[in-house]
Amino acid sequence: MRKKLIITVAAMSMILVLIGAASLGLVAVIQHGVGVAAEREAVQWAQYLTDETPDLETLLQADNPDQDQLSAVLSLSQVSDVFRFELFNQQGDAVVWAAQSDDGAMAHGAHPHQTPHIGGHLDTVQQILAEGGIASFIHDETADATEPKYFIEAYTPIVSGEQVIGVAIVYVDKTAMYRQFTSSAIQYSIAMSALFAVILAVAYFLIAYLRERQKTAKRSIEYLANFDTVSGLLNRDAFFKTASLASKANCVAVLYADVDNFKSTNDVFGHQTGDAFLRHVGEAIARGIGETGVASRIGGDEFVAVIAADSPQAILAVVDRVQQDVKLPLRTGGVTVTGGISVGVYMVPDATVSVADCLHKADMALYQAKADGRGLHKVFNQALEATVARRQKVEKAVRQAYDLDLFTLEFQPLLDQTSNLCVGFEALLRLTDEDGERIPPDEFIPVAESIGEIERIGTWVLKTAMAQAAAWPDDLFVSVNLSVRQFESQELPELVSELLAQTGLPATRLELEVTESLLMHDTDKIGRQLADLRTLGVSIAMDDFGTGYSSLGYLWKFGFDKLKIDRSFIMGLADSRGQASDVLDAIIALGHRLHMVVTAEGIETEEQADILSAMSCDQMQGFYFGRPMRPVDIAPFLLNNVASTRRYNKKTSVPKKARSQG
Repeated sequence: MRKKLIITVAAMSMILVLIGAASLGLVAVIQHGVGVAAEREAVQWAQYLTDETPDLETLLQADNPDQDQLSAVLSLSQVSDVFRFELFNQQGDAVVWAAQSDDGAMAHGAHPHQTPHIGGHLDTVQQILAEGGIASFIHDETADATEPKYFIEAYTPIVSGEQVIGVAIVYVDKTAMYRQFTSSAIQYSIAMSALFAVILAVAYFLIAYLRERQKTAKRSIEYLANFDTVSGLLNRDAFFKTASLASKANCVAVLYADVDNFKSTNDVFGHQTGDAFLRHVGEAIARGIGETGVASRIGGDEFVAVIAADSPQAILAVVDRVQQDVKLPLRTGGVTVTGGISVGVYMVPDATVSVADCLHKADMALYQAKADGRGLHKVFNQALEATVARRQKVEKAVRQAYDLDLFTLEFQPLLDQTSNLCVGFEALLRLTDEDGERIPPDEFIPVAESIGEIERIGTWVLKTAMAQAAAWPDDLFVSVNLSVRQFESQELPELVSELLAQTGLPATRLELEVTESLLMHDTDKIGRQLADLRTLGVSIAMDDFGTGYSSLGYLWKFGFDKLKIDRSFIMGLADSRGQASDVLDAIIALGHRLHMVVTAEGIETEEQADILSAMSCDQMQGFYFGRPMRPVDIAPFLLNNVASTRRYNKKTSVPKKARSQG
């Protein structure tokens, strides 16, 4: 502190010295300015003398000026601050002088010996006569009490036409101006001193403020190096430096949590609200694990934690409490947000394993929790590891399918019950991973939906199937299944219209299948799109009828063109009580009353085919008539189908399964 004070005093002293020097310089500037003003006034006075004095040239040459000339000259003292003047002729001889007396009157004379010359600069008079120009001398604080304190002695030529006829020495009183200016200079110096003192004080406090800001910035940098600014929890690096699996508690676990559907929260409410919800999650986790636990937001909407408790049951109780706290409504920014988290739990066997390995296993458990429906928690075990590994393999295959051409389409025929002819094919998506293993649709389709790939896959299926069907005979249609995800963008009708134009397939040869469960997501939005698709001329079929709520309202409200009966009813035909047969008969009759084509799928035996034919089911599909086939096998199948129909030539029964089929 003492060192700072010494530096401050030294700085103040230096500033005052600079102010003093600046003041002296200011006085010199003032003197120069006053002198210039006096010279200008002397020149104006000489010009006035020339203009107002009658026969001035004669006056300057005469020994005794007449009364008129003298009066005119003396009157000049009333037009300026001139308190004395002397006139000299071309030979440098003084002709007339005048000086202000104590009572303010002007004493005068015609010869230089009548009063002494104040300045006595006769040589300057000679110089002015010889060279022209003007000269002046400053008189400051003169000793003669009769003289002003500050005046200017100015030598200026008297000019008539272009000829110098004499010289005037004009004495101009500038005391008032000088005092006014010097007083201002003193005030300025005082003001500047005060200003610099204030500046110095401000600078002192500014330095102190900047030093405090530096300390604050250092603390902020240290905070940012260790903590996540959104949630207030440790960041990833700090977590791995801090987390320890060693504990006196009986059980230690690693948690891996993920916010469910966080992207939707951001999209609907904005990132500011999304950040508020992340803080909400972080606070719930911090409260749950307590002071002995360590938690971190490691990125995005993912959180990890190490927790110790007396038993696995106690740990799971904490996890459940955290999940319940997260579900509590959050009021922020004028809106109320609700959400949940999925959690993977790994019970640490001993402290020798690494935190990274524990997190990997907890992540596997989290993966399964999200796959099972979100909002859950799963505890890692070896069986789960195999399940997750399989799912990750399927997910990898789905993501690589486009680049490696792992997706293919197969087509299963649909036969008309009346003519026994093939009327169309259903396009079925197939996936084979890079190792050549075929992955069933009921395994990879849910994965594709969960990772957000189903819309892109659906577009590929539509385009590929329509392009393939465009090469078939004109009386064949192609049927394509739709996922609920394809309706979310509300651009499906536009997409179908574009693909119809690209492939050249008539809209009447395209059939789109939707499941009853799809209609329960957003009835109005999906209903509008289905109506737009029907306007294009596309046929709409309800697939898997009977597996959901089987709401009759859906059938008439959306105006389906076709009703596809789920295979579970077909398999039930073997029931000796005949209940499945009665239900099938009723469904077919209902479809016909609503002017819909009725299709039965999953037919595998001749007996099933005969029963459905007797019920007047319009179209049939199943292994009995043909397995899903590659595009290259479609032409041989169609030839065999026509030949088989001609051979049996029956309208009321179904032809035997052709040898080439399957």
